Amino acid sequence: MNRSQQFFHDHPRLLCGLLALLGAGLTVYEWHAVRYEGFYNPSAAVAGPFVAIVFGALGMFPKKAEPDEKRKKILQAIAIVGLIAGVFNWYAMTHF
Repeated sequence: MNRSQQFFHDHPRLLCGLLALLGAGLTVYEWHAVRYEGFYNPSAAVAGPFVAIVFGALGMFPKKAEPDEKRKKILQAIAIVGLIAGVFNWYAMTHF
């Protein structure tokens, strides 16, 4: 394992925080594009909020051990909330 891989293996909150910021930035960029340029990428419209919510939640609760059943259900619920937020964002951009 090289140094950068070791760094992100040891610091999962930093990696999740960076990915959450990337998802939020993607959402902001897509809203800017739809508002000022009149077009957007539907895949990015769904993926931005999904990535922001899922990795934001994973960053708050990192765990290196094997997930138990309760944690799996919580992560599934977070993923569903992220997907719903992404679909709502796409719908809002379509009808802007």
